[in-house]
Amino acid sequence: MKAVIFDCDGVLVNSEPLYAQAFSNTLREYNCLIDAEVLRVSLRGKSMSDCYEWLKANYEFNVTDAFAEALLLATQKLLTTHLQPVEGAKEVVKAVSLPKAVASNGLNATVCENIKRCGFGDAFGEHIYTADKVLSPKPAPDLYKLAAQKLGVKASLCCVVEDSPLGVQAARAAGMKVCFLTHGEFDIGNASFSNSINDPSVAIALTMRDVEQWLTLHGAIG
Repeated sequence: MKAVIFDCDGVLVNSEPLYAQAFSNTLREYNCLIDAEVLRVSLRGKSMSDCYEWLKANYEFNVTDAFAEALLLATQKLLTTHLQPVEGAKEVVKAVSLPKAVASNGLNATVCENIKRCGFGDAFGEHIYTADKVLSPKPAPDLYKLAAQKLGVKASLCCVVEDSPLGVQAARAAGMKVCFLTHGEFDIGNASFSNSINDPSVAIALTMRDVEQWLTLHGAIG
């Protein structure tokens, strides 16, 4: 392998519970009651536009500019006071000796700020790519292909660390090797998993320690 590409939310920073809580709190102000845990599970890995489409399809809730602004403010407030890096993530990123990038379905400004806030510094330099940089976000492969192109590495020579089925599908569609960081939350044997997730070439990790071992196996660490 010649490069490592990390997802951000749930891989580098523990932001997903905070996003879900901010979403739930803001929806409540608009008389739409959805539990934060339902939102966390249902919206994992989705781009913001896909999150809004999910709300419309499942709850007939149409997002307005006022709602989007209120959600952004609520999210920033929680991130500022509660955001933490995923346990072991900083150590793993520091240990990676190959070129590395971030590919996230999040908003560019938020992703960059979260990475800095959690102490990753300039570990990724300019190689932070988000949904607004491509025509189709994950599960399309566009974002991962862009990251590989900018790193100057063939997609087939990239390792990816992901924590969502959508992200794993995107990386596999781009022809990359994938480590699926489940945090112990997914039933890997569940028949509802996509063929991409059931692909035997997708490694399963419960913790960042498992990710570190996988990256070491592929020559990215050591």
